Amino acid sequence: MKQNRGLKDEDGSVLVVALIILVVLTLLGIAVTTTTEIETQIAGNEKVHKETFYNAEAAAMQCAQVLESTPMGDDSSESWILDYNEGNWGDNTPPTHILISAPNINAKYTADYEGVSDTGESLDLMKAKIHSYTIYGRADENNSMSMIKLGYRKAY
Repeated sequence: MKQNRGLKDEDGSVLVVALIILVVLTLLGIAVTTTTEIETQIAGNEKVHKETFYNAEAAAMQCAQVLESTPMGDDSSESWILDYNEGNWGDNTPPTHILISAPNINAKYTADYEGVSDTGESLDLMKAKIHSYTIYGRADENNSMSMIKLGYRKAY
């Protein structure tokens, strides 16, 4: 009887299968490492964007608090709302009024006086008039820029 020669020479097949499995696991490990690095970069960018957004929002809210706490006169304008622009707002250029750095945060704010609002007024001259402002807050950090625009009204 003749034996099949192909079945007799199987000595190196385990080595070939082990090498194929090792290559597949190496490729899988490289893919997982690359994906993890990309996800880490995405999370870092999202963190920086959220920080700049919240700093810009904090600056705008701080500007609203300054307007709220400052007594207004009959001239209907703040002493810090002047025709002066410090800094570069980029493509989103607000009206040219003073740009103030907000303390305790890395942001700036400005306000634009819009005038006396028509809504809510009465014919009674003894009542307070509603003055409108547009408030801008801006923050720049790590190649990320956020800008907030708020409407603000104050009666006096």
